[in-house]
Amino acid sequence: MEPNTNLANNRQYYDQHYAKIDLERFARRLQDPDRIFELSKARILTMEAFYAGHFAERLAGKKVLEIGSGNGLNAVFMAHFGARVCSNDISAESAAFISRLSERLGLDIETTAGSLTDIDLPGQSFDMVVGKSIIHHLNPETEIAYMDRIVQLLKPNGTVRFVEPAHNRPWLRKARMIFPDGRRPSILDRKQFAQWQSQDKHPPRDNSSTHFQKIGRQYFQTVNIRPFGIAEQLLSFLPGSLTRKIPKKQLRTAERLIPYPIALKLAKVQVIDFAQPQTGS
Repeated sequence: MEPNTNLANNRQYYDQHYAKIDLERFARRLQDPDRIFELSKARILTMEAFYAGHFAERLAGKKVLEIGSGNGLNAVFMAHFGARVCSNDISAESAAFISRLSERLGLDIETTAGSLTDIDLPGQSFDMVVGKSIIHHLNPETEIAYMDRIVQLLKPNGTVRFVEPAHNRPWLRKARMIFPDGRRPSILDRKQFAQWQSQDKHPPRDNSSTHFQKIGRQYFQTVNIRPFGIAEQLLSFLPGSLTRKIPKKQLRTAERLIPYPIALKLAKVQVIDFAQPQTGS
């Protein structure tokens, strides 16, 4: 799949998706942002991972570029915590929705639409570039183009935080592909699988921690990959009624006792932190 085809597939899908969101209903939910923030962290693993390590406390006064802003929920949270947020999404419907939402909530969120490589933003103007579940939507070629652009946009001491799926067990993923899942046919049905893959929002690519460590070292002086959601991965085969009784705080404490190499293999998602872009990257 060519990079422009991949972006076009995502643009078409998310334009249709975000055009259907009820703005007033969504805005009413966010009248108490602190409450919704805590609920979101409790219910959405990627949201909990994104704000791990007291990340919210680092946002005040920072100029932040969010890639793949989607429905704007995370942009609203960051603005609420004092960041000056510029949101970017491939979908024009997403940008339009976030613009109306921020006006409705009295927040100052700048919005941009289109590929990050095409939008006009001043160089070295952002303290942070962040994204939640966005990089795995990019072809390898597009990912490189995005990283080149991110380095241009960050200040010399700028940082990056991404939260992405942790695909560190390739044998298990291949085994799962044998069985059809929803609209995805079995990989054994080569013709149907190839047709499905050509339209998939998630192109074939490496989403392992090793990949993100490697690409991070090409562009940044500091690279830190933190495995997250180990408990969710290990307990996924148990009934929800049982797992909900285990306090999440205890689960996270137990996770920290697992040796790092094993934790990477077991993680459901990963928190990717880059810092200090390398000059000349």
